[in-house]
Amino acid sequence: MKRLILISLMTTVLVVASSECRAEPTPAVNYLMNTPVSMFDFGISHLEAKLNDTLRSNGYKGLASVVYQWNTNKISINLFPRVQGKKYTLTPSPGVFLDFEPLNLTNEKEAKEQCKYFVAIVRDHLGINTRTGKPLATEKEPLSLLQLYFSRAHAGYIHKAEPKNLFGEIDNITEISVSIGYHVSEIDRKLVHARAPLHGTEVLFVDK
Repeated sequence: MKRLILISLMTTVLVVASSECRAEPTPAVNYLMNTPVSMFDFGISHLEAKLNDTLRSNGYKGLASVVYQWNTNKISINLFPRVQGKKYTLTPSPGVFLDFEPLNLTNEKEAKEQCKYFVAIVRDHLGINTRTGKPLATEKEPLSLLQLYFSRAHAGYIHKAEPKNLFGEIDNITEISVSIGYHVSEIDRKLVHARAPLHGTEVLFVDK
C-alpha cells in the first residue's frame, strides 16, 4: 500500500513539473509559425542556395545574395567577389568592400574581365548559352532554367489564375550585379560595378 502511494505521489510530481517546464511560443515565434512561405519566397531562397553551391564547386568561398528590389520590381542576383591569387571570396555585405588585404588586380581592365567572368557563371548556371546569350531550353518559348526554382514547389500543378507568361516575366525582371575591386596604389583601391540582364551577352559597367 505504501509503495502504491509513493508511486502515485511521484507520478503527480512529474506531471506537475513537466507542465510547469513546458514553454509556450512567444508572439514572435507564433507570427513566424503562422506566416506561410510563398512560391516566390521559396524560389528566391532555393536559387540563392544553389548559386552558392555553384560558386563553391568552382573553388570560390563566401555568399551570393538574391533579393527582390521592391522599388524597381527586379530580382537582383548579387555577387561581390574579392580577388586574391586564384581564389575568390565574397564580401558579407552587398555593396560594401570589407576586406582590405592586398588584391592581385592592378587595373580597371582586369577588374572588368573578372566581372564578365562572374556574369557568365551565373548565366551558365541558369541555362543561358554564354556565347549567344540565348536559353539552351527552347521547347515552347525561350526560357532560362530559372523557372525550375519557382515551380518545383507545385510541380505538375497549374493554377487557373497563373499568368500566361509567368516565367517569361520572371526572366525579364532578373538582373545580375557584380562588383570587383582593384589596386590604384598600395593603399588605394577602386571598385568596378557591372550589371547584366539574364538573357543576352551584354554587360554594362556603371558608376555607383
